[in-house]
Amino acid sequence: MMMMMTVLNQKVAALFKLPPGRMLTYLTGYPFARLGKQTPRVHAIHSELRWIRAAIGYLKLLGESQLPDMDPQFLQEVRNYYHPVGHYIHPDDYRIFFHLTGQKNKKFISNYLFHNHVMSVLNPAGLESNLMDKNVYSRIYSEFRQPETLLRYMRGAFYNAKYRMISSAEAERVLLNAEIEWVIKPSRFSNSGTGVFTGSSSGGKIVMNGAERSLGYFRNNYPEGFIIQERVKQSEHLSVFHPGSLNTLRVFTLRLGSEIVTLPGTYARFGRGGNHVDNMGSGGVGCGVSAGGELTPRGISNDLKWVERHPDTGIVFSGRKLPFYAEVKSFVTEMHRVTPEIGLASWDIAIDEKDEPVLIEINTFYPNSFNPQLLNGPFFGEYTDAVLDHTIRKKYH
Repeated sequence: MMMMMTVLNQKVAALFKLPPGRMLTYLTGYPFARLGKQTPRVHAIHSELRWIRAAIGYLKLLGESQLPDMDPQFLQEVRNYYHPVGHYIHPDDYRIFFHLTGQKNKKFISNYLFHNHVMSVLNPAGLESNLMDKNVYSRIYSEFRQPETLLRYMRGAFYNAKYRMISSAEAERVLLNAEIEWVIKPSRFSNSGTGVFTGSSSGGKIVMNGAERSLGYFRNNYPEGFIIQERVKQSEHLSVFHPGSLNTLRVFTLRLGSEIVTLPGTYARFGRGGNHVDNMGSGGVGCGVSAGGELTPRGISNDLKWVERHPDTGIVFSGRKLPFYAEVKSFVTEMHRVTPEIGLASWDIAIDEKDEPVLIEINTFYPNSFNPQLLNGPFFGEYTDAVLDHTIRKKYH
């Protein structure tokens, strides 16, 4: 009961941090979202509330009273830099950045401005909708390496890897005949590894996460759809840190006119405690990757503690070279060219046992801007002014 009240209090506190207009939009649209009629606007605010709750959690975790007070002169400098929307900036964001990185840098961008005044221009509502379903990746990015797909579930029907609709009996046979370990995940509205499980077939049974399951179970627990794919056998360069999870690189690309650039926020994500997912939201660890493809000297855990080695295996981050990083950057850049209408893309890339990049997921709707800034500095780096000229300054000029 106490835990329930804490979660409720955090949700209410987050709601009241929204500007009045957005709060009204959310409260009006939320009942329809719960009925399954999820509009992009309400979904965006819902995601924003998630990050506001996260910020409240960060303050509590760090001990708000232990954080330095905001320097009024620096706060004014930041607000002037983001004029004419700088008044939306909340000092807590920059207190957290300064406390954790030791940097007073106006180019750190707050979550609110990033999502509501930059992302809303770079990726206007509707453009990204086709990419919100992982089941479409094989069509849009058909020329790029992806895990082998066994089964799809879309709009209440089963489909094979080639998008042919199949019966429940055929779908069951596909899984029972699969002689590989596989991964099931929600194809839409997934977050922080929720709903991602490993599975296999043994003795005429479908086993997921160690328990026997049926197709009916999958249908009921993944009503928005799911995709089942072969589990990637990963590169030793990443598996050494935590063999039990698929460890990935989170890479960001930005379209500036006709040019696609890789942003400085790339970081490696490693699972912990035997967990099969690497998301920091699920207890994982993140470590920055330099432009030259080396891990930075320290990473950060999900409880916002700096670590110089993986907490479980003790493998040191500093000096670890990722020899495939140049290929990863080329890989995501070429994929971004396939969808030029997208301004900013966040890619989750696995590295297979041949050290070749594999597309796991793309996020163009609500990418995390907090972790990459802690690990690598300001999100847009040298491109910050160009991005602001194209978004905030242009929109309100």
